[in-house]
Amino acid sequence: MKGHTYEGRKKKRAILIIGVSTFFGLIYPVLSREFGDKFAFINGITIGFLGGSFISIFELYIFNPLNKRIGFIKKLIFKSIVYLIFFVLLIVLLIAFTGSIETKTSFIKYLTGEEMQYFIFEEDFFLILQYTLFLTSAIIFTHQMSRKMGQKVLWNFVTGKYREPKEVERIFMFLDLNHSTVIADKLGDVQYNYLLNDVFFDLTSSILSTYGEIYRYVGDEIVITWKMNKGLKYANCFRTFFQSKYAIRSNREKYLTKYGFVPTFSAGYHCGKVIVGEIGDVKSQISYSGNVLYITSSIEKLCKKIDKEILVSEELIKRISLPEIYEMKLAGAIDQDDDISMDLYTISEIDMANV
Repeated sequence: MKGHTYEGRKKKRAILIIGVSTFFGLIYPVLSREFGDKFAFINGITIGFLGGSFISIFELYIFNPLNKRIGFIKKLIFKSIVYLIFFVLLIVLLIAFTGSIETKTSFIKYLTGEEMQYFIFEEDFFLILQYTLFLTSAIIFTHQMSRKMGQKVLWNFVTGKYREPKEVERIFMFLDLNHSTVIADKLGDVQYNYLLNDVFFDLTSSILSTYGEIYRYVGDEIVITWKMNKGLKYANCFRTFFQSKYAIRSNREKYLTKYGFVPTFSAGYHCGKVIVGEIGDVKSQISYSGNVLYITSSIEKLCKKIDKEILVSEELIKRISLPEIYEMKLAGAIDQDDDISMDLYTISEIDMANV
């Protein structure tokens, strides 16, 4: 299976950043009315492309792993220094390079000559620098807002996609940390918060790599949702759970050292029609509502009662095609006072080496 990976998602975001940056690099000569200067367009496109590439690499691959360990003020100062140095060097070196080609002189001679000094102190150097830093700030701010609000949430707000409530079909998973009350009492509130932060951070790539969308964090629980076609394809919704287990297992030594145990989870699955729309004014959010979420939560709570790590509603089982690596068994039923009645199934991985 050619899987959708977290890396693939980051590459798409990098391409978008580079594209936007290159476009605005091309726009600058137009705004400055340098229509007849082909080198102005070359410089603009090059600064945009190289600047966008640097932003992508720095934000997505270099700085992202450090993001949760550095405070806001330190991040702001560090990034400001890095981007200032990078764009000063990029602009100066690129102008010197294209200027040496245009004047048919050596690169070093042009870089240290009067024309370069005139460009820096009398012409557009500081204006170009301000333009690139403003654009960089806008791109990073948009990226961070999108990251904090969740996948596609910012875009949905901007486009007003859910200004009017809509009925959609979705798969939901409620993923809950086992023995959370006992763990919280043992670790204390502060250390328990660190644990949740580590766990949620380590699970993110597993969720995103299977087209999952993090809907919300509720205490020690993550609510994850999929578009119906994305979640059903390759049983992505179930792959999320098992990949999450592997992610925690691969960090076993970290959890044992910091907390003295390795976290485990239980998960409840259900699917169906829900209403999605914007709610709130001062603190707006895109919210799902409907009986599907209530049922999914109830299914997850039943996991602990019957000692199963996964319980799946018969509605979802009817619609999904399980790959050979998974085995399905009837686990029981949910039957509540409000006429909710359905069979529940548990899913497990088959050890293909022993088949």
